Amino acid sequence: MITISLCFCLFVLPKMALLRYNYSFAVFLLIAALCVPSARSWCFPPSERRALRTDLEPIRLASGGWDGAIVDNVLATILLQEKLGIPATTVNVDNLSDEEVVEMLNRGEVDAYLELWGLDDVLAPFLASQTVQNLGPLGFVARLGWYIPDYVANISRSMTSYDAYYFAETVEIFQRETINSSTSTADTMTSLSVANSVDDTLNSDVCNPSNGSATLQDCHDALSALVEQVRETNRLQENNTQLITFWTPPAYWLPLDATIARNLGLPFNVTDIPMIPEDGNDVEGAIVRNVHAAYAARKPFITYFYKPHSIFSSISGVGLRRVSLPEYTEECAALGDGYNCDYPSEIVKKVAWAGLKRKNSVAHSFLSQLTFSEYAQQDIVAAYVYQNRTFEEATCAWLLDNRAAWESLLPDPNTLITPASTSSAARVALFVLAGLIVLLCMIMGLMTWHFRRIRIIQSASPTYLLLILFGAVMSMLWIFLDYSDDPSTAQCTARVWMRHLGFSIMFTALFLKTYRIARVFKATVTKSTPLNDLRLFYHFLQMNVVMVVVLVIWTIVNPPHADQLISGNESYLVCVISWWDNAIYIAEVGCLVGLAVVCFNVRKAPSAFNESKFIALSVYNWIVVAVILQIILRATTGNATFFFIIEALEILLTVPIIVGLLLVPKLYLTLKGKGGEVSTSSYRAASTPRPHQSGDRSSAKRQDIEMSSGNGSDSVEQHTSQKQSSSMGPVPATSSKADQKELRALRTENARLLKESEAMRLQLLRMNNPHMSE
Repeated sequence: MITISLCFCLFVLPKMALLRYNYSFAVFLLIAALCVPSARSWCFPPSERRALRTDLEPIRLASGGWDGAIVDNVLATILLQEKLGIPATTVNVDNLSDEEVVEMLNRGEVDAYLELWGLDDVLAPFLASQTVQNLGPLGFVARLGWYIPDYVANISRSMTSYDAYYFAETVEIFQRETINSSTSTADTMTSLSVANSVDDTLNSDVCNPSNGSATLQDCHDALSALVEQVRETNRLQENNTQLITFWTPPAYWLPLDATIARNLGLPFNVTDIPMIPEDGNDVEGAIVRNVHAAYAARKPFITYFYKPHSIFSSISGVGLRRVSLPEYTEECAALGDGYNCDYPSEIVKKVAWAGLKRKNSVAHSFLSQLTFSEYAQQDIVAAYVYQNRTFEEATCAWLLDNRAAWESLLPDPNTLITPASTSSAARVALFVLAGLIVLLCMIMGLMTWHFRRIRIIQSASPTYLLLILFGAVMSMLWIFLDYSDDPSTAQCTARVWMRHLGFSIMFTALFLKTYRIARVFKATVTKSTPLNDLRLFYHFLQMNVVMVVVLVIWTIVNPPHADQLISGNESYLVCVISWWDNAIYIAEVGCLVGLAVVCFNVRKAPSAFNESKFIALSVYNWIVVAVILQIILRATTGNATFFFIIEALEILLTVPIIVGLLLVPKLYLTLKGKGGEVSTSSYRAASTPRPHQSGDRSSAKRQDIEMSSGNGSDSVEQHTSQKQSSSMGPVPATSSKADQKELRALRTENARLLKESEAMRLQLLRMNNPHMSE
């Protein structure tokens, strides 16, 4: 229509202007109206509509091919778009089975299915795996059953019970051509007594499953005997050729009408619904057509049908009444070919993709609360069928006339929680920063290996410096693994492993090499086994195996997974922080405190070994930063970008600092050529010229009394034997209180070394003197 109007305006109007005819003003208004493209059709006036959110992903509603399912989706779409501002679209699933639609929900290809009948066994595995969610009942029950016209039901109040059809008078009524207002039958107590007899039989011990001696055959025989008694009493014999015609669907609809009529002994001639070529395969249309034709002629009939349906609306002009059958039970359904009760009723339910709430919380809330009666659905469909309205027009008219029925179902659209994602700029910036740190760690690792024989590197145990760098790189992978806004369980598990195992490797390497220094410089006489690199690496593996075991148990028992966080009106997925995280974080803080204690014990080690200041500063920084950031993560709810930055800073503000404090000064001195000039002595003496000596006092230099640390990784252990040579250096003359204090320190050191030497001499003497074996 828009295209035609535009073409008319562009090509026809200019030519018409050349003609010298006088047109009325109304004609010009009509042409102008045709030139304006038609606007979108809305249900509510502009003052009642909410602006449609173009930034939201549309809600995909699966739509079946029958009228009721179409109405459900049209109603939901109008309210979603015009009252909540949420875009919605329908996906036609008319050619798919209900099982296939449920599979689409499982895969997230559609968001909701608003009219599902039964299929509890199909839904069960998806509900258990939480990939499909049951949104509750739609608001009405689907009923299959037998129906008669109201003019037949009005003959007698017993006509709506199957008991009435045992009587010859009822059969005679269904043999008539038409039913007029004078048609009646005796409403005696006979039919009621028959109904009571049937109920008494079904409730007796013969038909009671709790009776251990009762069998299905006994119950069947008792009911058959009762039917024979009623027939004999009311002259309704098997040889009676007059039967009531019963319309039933074709066999592929799997109707139970013939089975029920046979097992209840009803005088029915169950036949397929009459169809004409125009009906094609439209069985429902054939039933409706025959019902309308018979109702218009006031013919008696009984037919299979179902509710809700537009034919039951007052708009249709047809009045049908349901015929009650024996109540449906599970025991009756188990009879198989002996089935002799009513059809089961099906609660119509709504189902949704499990991710709908995360996708759009307001839409999820609305669809969960959406309910309306079967009468509302029937009236809307009837307006479409009998009043030639579109589904949209009929639904809109109902919404405008029945505001009280749906206004309370609408959630507050201002509480809409929309999925949010991490800022790409923040993600790229932190990835680049982490990548640069990883590159620097690799460069420092190569330099450490290259200068491993330089004294300042050698005394710091290059093997464990490399392990610290390796742990730092693993910790940095924590940031890189946060590459997705929809993290999987495998991704969350990998992040946990990289974060905590990286910390374990860094901590154990730093702790063990510091502990070895503390052990050497604290002991006066070392009698235990030396802590060489091989033995120390054995302890390193033991400590890290404990962390691996904890991570394996965590992964098996409660694997890390993604969960939704909500901040304001935004939602985003993050790897959930569980009590496992809290327990490991507390254990890590305890380990850092233990490392601080070891650092305190080595605070007086020689300069080549003394890293306690740097380690203590790193530990302090690590504890303070980690605790503060963890409190922020748990106490505040920022957006996705905020959460990503805080998590990244937990690594970026701890790992690079400890690596930099430990390695940068060493590598800097090494590159400056001063890596071999550091002291490995536990004593530093000052040589200061006396006032009477030549030379300026300001040019005095402090010099170290030190020994060669030798080569190899055991330079720390060699320090004990090298201490003795420090006592051989010159003793400075006393010229002041500082000199006297220094002299006293020198004498104390000399006495200690002499004591150690004497102890070692006595030990060697005992070992080499056979007379001292006792």
